Amino acid sequence: MFYVFADAFGLGIKKYKQPRKPAQIPTTSLRNQLWTAAAVGQVVLLPAVAWVVYPLVRWLGAPEFTAEVPALRDVAVQLMLSKLWADVGFYFAHRALHMPELYSRFHKQHHSFKGTIAPAAEFAHPVEQVVANHIPSLGGAFVQGAHPLVFLVWLTQRMTGTYEHRSGYCFKGTWADTLQITDSLGARYHDWHHTANVGCYGAEWLDWLCGTMDEFWASEGKRVLMLSAVYYTIFIYNKYTHAEQ
Repeated sequence: MFYVFADAFGLGIKKYKQPRKPAQIPTTSLRNQLWTAAAVGQVVLLPAVAWVVYPLVRWLGAPEFTAEVPALRDVAVQLMLSKLWADVGFYFAHRALHMPELYSRFHKQHHSFKGTIAPAAEFAHPVEQVVANHIPSLGGAFVQGAHPLVFLVWLTQRMTGTYEHRSGYCFKGTWADTLQITDSLGARYHDWHHTANVGCYGAEWLDWLCGTMDEFWASEGKRVLMLSAVYYTIFIYNKYTHAEQ
């Protein structure tokens, strides 16, 4: 809700909102559809998934909430593996949903937002919610039998990033960016995906590895070159490898 209030009242961060063309601003009708879909997802779909999945989670070894918290090393490993699972799962599920035979049936709803807002993460077909959102976000921790507290830490980090990427706010150069508590370029990356509707399917390292960030790089890469060491590294690598060919 933070970004919803920021859009409405500013909250001192309006200057970090990326410029929006008129076609990128969601209509009142689309916003109303979003709130309805979000309510159904949170009140109906998510509890139903939890009811089905909980016995499996317990069978996989997840302890009770009152159990002793694992050692810090084990917590770090569980968080890293949950992140890897989420990156890979979301990337390939999202990429598959852009196949013509799946896009119009399951994914077009989400792309109704040409310029995304944070709650638009909830605006998806139920099949997409389960396959591309719930399984990648929750599966890694569940398969590991993570302690409930570890799971909550992971889920908080995951959802914070998800909503930030779709918020349209780029906090590069702020104190939050300096402290590395924000993914400063995530919103710019995701915005381009919704505008161009091609490539940029998920984690930047997978888009680079699988060759699905080329269009983004050709269009936007040089604009963020000086903002990110990651993009600068990609630029140097691409320049070197292309020179060799």
